[in-house]
Amino acid sequence: MAKLGARKSLRPEHWPAADRQAWAVARTPGDIFEPGGGAANWRPQTVANFENDYGLWLGWLATSGRLAPDSRPGERVTEDAVAAYIADLQPMLAPASLANRVRRLYTAMQLFEPERDWGWLAQLKARLRRAEKATKSKPEALTSPGQLYKLGVDLMQDGETADGLLARKRAVLYRDGLIIAILAARAPRRKNLAGMRINVNVTCAGGHYWLVFSGAETKQKRASEHRLPADLTPRIDRYLDHHRAVLANGPHEPEPADALWLTEFGDRLSPMAINVMAKTRTREALGVAIPPHRFRDCLATAWAVDLPEHVTLAGAMLDHSDPKMTEDHYNQAQRHKALQCLARTFDELRRQKSAVKDEY
Repeated sequence: MAKLGARKSLRPEHWPAADRQAWAVARTPGDIFEPGGGAANWRPQTVANFENDYGLWLGWLATSGRLAPDSRPGERVTEDAVAAYIADLQPMLAPASLANRVRRLYTAMQLFEPERDWGWLAQLKARLRRAEKATKSKPEALTSPGQLYKLGVDLMQDGETADGLLARKRAVLYRDGLIIAILAARAPRRKNLAGMRINVNVTCAGGHYWLVFSGAETKQKRASEHRLPADLTPRIDRYLDHHRAVLANGPHEPEPADALWLTEFGDRLSPMAINVMAKTRTREALGVAIPPHRFRDCLATAWAVDLPEHVTLAGAMLDHSDPKMTEDHYNQAQRHKALQCLARTFDELRRQKSAVKDEY
C-alpha cells in the first residue's frame, strides 16, 4: 500500500492547510522593503518539479497512515519516516531519482521550517548523492555517437521499407529514428527536445536545419543555436512532409498545433515518452538502455577521446555553463583510454607467456 502512495502526488490544493500556507509564503514575491520567499523567483519548471516531489512525499505519508492533517510539515519529517520512505522508493527508483527526492524534501524543509535543525537530513542527502556517483559507472556513456546515429538512420530506413506495418506504425519508427539521430548528433536536453515546435525550435536556413532555443527555454537561461548535420536535412523534410502528417491524422490533436513530435494518436510526445522510447530502442539494438541525458555523456566523452585538443567545444555544443562538467568527461575519457591500454598490456603479457611455454 505504501508503495502505491510513493507514486501518487497530491496536488497543492489537496495539501494540508499548514503546507499550503508555508508554500504560499515561500512563493511570495519581494519588494524594495522585503526580500520575498525563498521560492519567489523560481522558474515555472522548478516550481512544477518541487510541487510534484513534495506532493509525492505527502501522498506517501497519507497512504502509509503518517499524515496528520493538523501537524506542521517539519513534524512529519522524522528519521524513521524518511527511512521508511526511502525503503519504499528504492525498488522503484534509480539512485539519482532517489537522491533527488530527498534533496527536494530537504529543500522543502529549508523553505517551510528553516528554524529546525535539518543537519541529519543534509547528511542523508549528501550520502545518497555519493552513493549515486559511486553506482553510476556509465557503461553506456562509452557507446559511440556513431553507433547511436547509425541506429537512428536504421530506424528511419525501417520506417520507409518495413513490410506488413500500418502507415502509422512506420511513421513512429521513422520518428523514433530521427529523434535518436538528433540526440546522437547534438544531444539537446529532453525537455527542449520534447518541446520543439516547427519553424520555432527547428528552422531551415542555407540548406541546413537548426535547433534554436531562447534563453527562457534553456536550463542555463542562455539562447542556443546549433546546426544539424547536412544529411539530416532530407530526412527531416521527409518526416515533416509525410510521416508527421500521418501521425497528425490520428484521433487526437496536438497542443500546440505546431509541435514537432507527435504520438501514434496525434498527441504531442511528452518528455517521459521520449525517455522510454530512447531506452527501449537502444536496449533492443545495443543491449544497453540509454536515456536521452546519457546521449550528452556519449557525445562529450567521444569529443574528449577523439579530439582532446578541442574538448571545450563539446561544452559549447552541450551548453555547459561550468567548464568542470566538460572536464569530467575529459577525465572519464582518459580513464577509458588508460583501461584500454592496460588491457592491451595484459594481452601482450599473456601472448609472451604463451610463447615462452611453447619454446619448452
